[in-house]
Amino acid sequence: MHRVTGALLLALLLGATGGAPAAETRYVSDRIEVTLRTGQSTQHKVRRTLMSGTEVELLETDSDTGYSRVRTEDGTEGWMLTRYLARLPSARDRLAVVEKRLAELKMANRELEARLDELAAERARLTEANDRLAEARDRLQGEVETIRRNARDALDIVDENERLERGHAALEERVRELEHEAEALRSRTRRDWFLTGAGVLAGGLALGLVLPRLRRRRGLWGEW
Repeated sequence: MHRVTGALLLALLLGATGGAPAAETRYVSDRIEVTLRTGQSTQHKVRRTLMSGTEVELLETDSDTGYSRVRTEDGTEGWMLTRYLARLPSARDRLAVVEKRLAELKMANRELEARLDELAAERARLTEANDRLAEARDRLQGEVETIRRNARDALDIVDENERLERGHAALEERVRELEHEAEALRSRTRRDWFLTGAGVLAGGLALGLVLPRLRRRRGLWGEW
């Protein structure tokens, strides 16, 4: 009987506790506000409120009262509880700095990756341009070699043309000399023919004059 009663009581207790909300984990926040006062007690006037992580310059510390005199970056001086001062920023502030630096590094990494992609694309463009320049260089070298060969051929042609012109001039000079000789020969031939004709004519005239006299004399000789 006692065992049954105990079991019922245990069941009731478990049922009662089962309806309560489950426990949740919480952390103590390090975000606090510290008052900066004109003196070393809470009775003194608050000059300003400092957030956790605020950087201050320590001027003096009173171990009896537990207060320290500090100066803020804007030059405000006052007293605050020494226990709220630390040599290093709070873990939350350090984490914020680290997270900010991490974000900056991630951003810088993305920028570097983008720049790397740009450089890779630029390298590809430069490689392609270099290949085109190499092809153009080879083509120009071929054209220059062709021009040189043509220039040598042209010089040979010029030399041959000059040689032919000199030969042509010499032939023309020889033709003129032959024409002069032929003209002189024709003149001499005409003169010789003229002289020969004149001689024949003179001989004929002389015979014409002599023959009749010879006939008359021959007749006289016959009469004798």
